Amino acid sequence: MNRRGFTLIELMVVVAIMGILASIAGVKTVQTRVKAIRATMQVDLKTLVSAQEGFFSANADYAGGVLPAERAGRRGAGRAALGLSSGNVIAVRYRGTDGWSATMTNPRVNLVPRTCGIFVGPLRYAPNARVTQSGVPACY
Repeated sequence: MNRRGFTLIELMVVVAIMGILASIAGVKTVQTRVKAIRATMQVDLKTLVSAQEGFFSANADYAGGVLPAERAGRRGAGRAALGLSSGNVIAVRYRGTDGWSATMTNPRVNLVPRTCGIFVGPLRYAPNARVTQSGVPACY
């Protein structure tokens, strides 16, 4: 018997295998994208440490927030100069002349951990129990 082409079963098996491979690739792509966004969040938090230290050097106090351009002020009224990466949202909490804390989120991060945080000063300023070292960002 001369057989030409593929049977319907063979074609369905190939399509099913391709579908499984495509779904695995899609999940990996989403995970990689989220890791990249988390990395930008951590970089922005590290940059905030430098911006806060520069602000402290000029004002003898820490800023209570960020703006694209620095605005002088005392007791949390000032703003450090910081440009955030696309989609990153920051919340800075002024703690006093001995430190501050901050959290960062991005609405495009849909996998846990969703929030990253950092603090400078005593450990009690940490925004979450997973943030354990002053000046070192961690996601939770």
